[in-house]
Amino acid sequence: MRPVPLPAPKHARRMDEKKGSADLLGSLLLAKIQAAAFSRTDILESERNKFYLYIDEFQNFATESFISMLAEARKYRLALTLAHQNLVQLPNTLRASILSNCGLQAYFRISRDDSNILAKESLAPIYSQPPGWEWYIQQLQELPPRTCVIKNKIEGGVIAIRTLDLSLPHEMANTGEREFAGQVAASGIGKDYLRERSKIEDEYKARYEKLTRVEETESWREGKRRGNKPE
Repeated sequence: MRPVPLPAPKHARRMDEKKGSADLLGSLLLAKIQAAAFSRTDILESERNKFYLYIDEFQNFATESFISMLAEARKYRLALTLAHQNLVQLPNTLRASILSNCGLQAYFRISRDDSNILAKESLAPIYSQPPGWEWYIQQLQELPPRTCVIKNKIEGGVIAIRTLDLSLPHEMANTGEREFAGQVAASGIGKDYLRERSKIEDEYKARYEKLTRVEETESWREGKRRGNKPE
């Protein structure tokens, strides 16, 4: 019995048509933004205002010219934030350009194939002789929810971070400012990094007084060497 292909439901065809129209519109807008960024050549680099562009599912809008945007947009003060699901969505040339040019890269829980690439991409600079990669590959595969690994290509280093354990937005709709601050303080990041304002002010005063005494001592010594009385 020969299989007979069935036509797609009408609502599915309409959704595909809408998605195609949205992708086309997004590509046109992206091309206009790129042209506007590259038109800043007649403006001094120090006078170019930074422009932030966020693109979700950017593989739907990426063209060949997108590679030149990644390589050159930084000097035109165009800051890109790109989000997508997995590397297989990207052509090889675009993927290579992203891994080379993106200064900050965030990896959430990803597939085996992506982990195999990104574990070596993010951790290879740490080792002169790369170890067996299986443990690191599995770490990226098994990241807990709302946890990601951040690679900083600008300053160097790789860290794992996690979002705050707070109530859902609709549950906090009537939460007051003090109550919200209390939840943040009670969270893991609050316990590790937050301190009372009075303690920070006391530490600041102690450091300031110490620095002031050092400056006064150096001024007195300099005046004594010159035979002058310190002011």
